[in-house]
Amino acid sequence: MDWGTIIAITVTGLVVVFLGLILLIIAISIMGAIMKATNKKIDKPSQTAPKPPVKPIVPAKPAAPVVQAGISGETVAAISAAVACAMDTDQPVAIKSIRKADTVTNRSVWRLAGITENTRPF
Repeated sequence: MDWGTIIAITVTGLVVVFLGLILLIIAISIMGAIMKATNKKIDKPSQTAPKPPVKPIVPAKPAAPVVQAGISGETVAAISAAVACAMDTDQPVAIKSIRKADTVTNRSVWRLAGITENTRPF
């Protein structure tokens, strides 16, 4: 091969690649514009549709959790709040018991979580 052919093939390859990238950018921009237009149509509520009635949330009295010795009230409150936030529900949440994790092995909880995460089957 001579240098003219090599340069022609290189320039042709670069032009094809950059034209492909430009076409992808244009296609993605058009899809984004279409999605924004459809989202605006969906987000606008119709004027004739009645609004659904709003039910007031009545808090229920949760049962006092049964706590093992050595767990403070602040810890119980923090765990209760974390569980209520994680469940993300309108229904009241009642925690029935809180106990310390079993410490059968000498591994920490974080080490066990790492081992579980890294040895999980695909």
